[in-house]
Amino acid sequence: MATFRIDAAAVGEYVSGIRRAADDLESAARVPRAGELTADAFGAVGRELGVHDAYFRAAEVLRSQLRAGGQALGSSSDALDEVVRKHSDGDDERAEDIRRAGRL
Repeated sequence: MATFRIDAAAVGEYVSGIRRAADDLESAARVPRAGELTADAFGAVGRELGVHDAYFRAAEVLRSQLRAGGQALGSSSDALDEVVRKHSDGDDERAEDIRRAGRL
């Protein structure tokens, strides 16, 4: 029979790293717009071409992607944490079964 083992400590460290990355992405998405740029910031040609508006639309898309990435990583870390917890609980239950069997 094949044996499947999980190193709970190693996976736990990995989960912590994923959670930190998720938090970093979500923090980056919340960074306030530093010094609102005016339409003049890109000069007359930039103003005429609408560079200012395009810049802010692109920035919003990036913020949205940061939020989505943070949420995806957060979900992944939660799922891995659950796997480790279930696996660890199973080990504890099996150990108790073995102890009980030894007392019979």
